[in-house]
Amino acid sequence: MEKPTLERIDERLSNLITDNSQEHEQILAQTTKTNGKVAEISKTQERLTGALIAINVIVLPVVIGVIINWLTAKL
Repeated sequence: MEKPTLERIDERLSNLITDNSQEHEQILAQTTKTNGKVAEISKTQERLTGALIAINVIVLPVVIGVIINWLTAKL
């Protein structure tokens, strides 16, 4: 086994830095894409929550009132 030289060590370190930079760029791109999808899902979830609150506060009491009036008229 031959003894490593400074040139060989420098070459390996340069390759390592280049590989690390490329991997970092790929990870950053994927993270940005994933964060965008998560933000869309969060907005949709907030809209659905608001719609459910509106239904429970406005629509449901009206439906219950109509059913109660209909039942009292039938009895």
